[in-house]
Amino acid sequence: MNRILKMMFQNPRLLIRRITTRTGMCFRTPPVSGRHLGRVNGIAFEFDFGLRDGMIAEMYHGRYEIDILVELKRFLTRGQTFVDIGANIGYISAYAAGLVGSHGSVHAFEPVPKYFNRLQRLKELNPSPAFQLNNFALGDTTGRQTIYVAKGNIGANSFVPGKDELESEEVVMIDTFDNYVADHPLHDVGMIKIDCEGYEYKVLLGMQNFLSSLTRKPVILIELSPQIYKMLGHSAYDLIRLMRAQGYRVFDLKTNRILKKELIERALEINDVLNCSFRPMRRDL
Repeated sequence: MNRILKMMFQNPRLLIRRITTRTGMCFRTPPVSGRHLGRVNGIAFEFDFGLRDGMIAEMYHGRYEIDILVELKRFLTRGQTFVDIGANIGYISAYAAGLVGSHGSVHAFEPVPKYFNRLQRLKELNPSPAFQLNNFALGDTTGRQTIYVAKGNIGANSFVPGKDELESEEVVMIDTFDNYVADHPLHDVGMIKIDCEGYEYKVLLGMQNFLSSLTRKPVILIELSPQIYKMLGHSAYDLIRLMRAQGYRVFDLKTNRILKKELIERALEINDVLNCSFRPMRRDL
């Protein structure tokens, strides 16, 4: 009860979303196998239970990454561009597409071929809004790199070896976001989501020219992975300092408050991740 009261004052939008989602679950029977065509925020989406991952059921019930969906609804508007880096099977891309509408666009990046195929299916089902799909990774360099595809967790694929139980290895193309926008000029980028299992800092390094060129910067959603950053030779504080230099402040999505050092240290200690919103200082709400 204390936790509910705390969320009521700190992040009422998230609390309402969680309550309505759980209420809706009572009247919905989940399919247990096969592919089922449904909708995500008005966008046609194929739920592939053949992937055998519990996240598919969470997506089907609408309870997957609720704090991220709340943030998308809060800041992303019709006609804007959404960028999804580490799009996986496209659930967040689909939700964002429902927000930007027929005059908006979604640029999604997913290097793992079998998950990129699910993105292509999303585009086939939805001729509008415009989906620009990219079957390569983003980072701070260009070339080819090995990505480690996790077993039993479709969202845990990473450039960090040994992070999870391995299903396979794929050699994929990698480029910088700065290079991408040089060839694909983007109009009115409202939000960027970066979820690359520890590679977020390198993605941001490859995005600095783009961010510096903007007078109106987008909100950036990032899954902070303090333990993985340590494995790669940097820290969550390196990422936060980099974004502060671009005029951003970082918020914890669960509380909708400035991210505290104690939360970062706790996540590092227990090998947890933190969903964060980097908001331009003039747009802090």
